[in-house]
Amino acid sequence: MKEGEEEEMNEEEMKEGEEEGMKEREEEGMKAEEQREMKEEEQREIHNSQSPFPNLLYPSLPTTIHHPQPLPLT
Repeated sequence: MKEGEEEEMNEEEMKEGEEEGMKEREEEGMKAEEQREMKEEEQREIHNSQSPFPNLLYPSLPTTIHHPQPLPLT
């Protein structure tokens, strides 16, 4: 082989390695995100089971009521 061909092959191998590394990092990121979500859910469940007023700290629905007309300022 010539030197130019070897350089091209090395570049291709490096690109493939980078792509594999990116895929691995994406998978690790997704796993970490899933773990974070699971921890948050556990915290919600613990809070809701201990609190006399469940869902105040972690409301599942918005509690703000939007009035169709703003109240007049006096």
